[in-house]
Amino acid sequence: MKSWKVLAPLITLLLLLGVVVIANMRNREVGVAMMQQGMEYEVVTSAHDQERGLSGRTQLPDNYAMLFAFDESDKYGFWMKDMLIPIDIVWVTETGTVVAVDANVSPATYPKAFYPPVPVKYVVESRAGLASVKGWKVGSHISLPPPHGR
Repeated sequence: MKSWKVLAPLITLLLLLGVVVIANMRNREVGVAMMQQGMEYEVVTSAHDQERGLSGRTQLPDNYAMLFAFDESDKYGFWMKDMLIPIDIVWVTETGTVVAVDANVSPATYPKAFYPPVPVKYVVESRAGLASVKGWKVGSHISLPPPHGR
């Protein structure tokens, strides 16, 4: 009987903690964080997560980017809906080659959509200025995290 008096509050606490953890997982930014050559990539693959992108964020860390990984190459359009900070948009082929960079894209550009000049399989969004710091320009190669990188 005494053991139940000790275990009941502990079990209740663990259950409540589990509920909080599950609720936070549902509300957190969806994506898989992966490191590749000093960059942390949040990889998003579902249409819902890709539509949401980096919207609502007030800052982005150095060496952090969101990697949009699509099933096939196409001319995907990106906009700045609900964005609070400027970003760089880097358009990347299946082989990791940069085909275009839209640098320092302002939230004020919404509802304008940005498109790559050719079909791409990947799009990298980062804080404004990171593409220049990393040397990402047309013709350069980005080492993407597995299984996306070559």
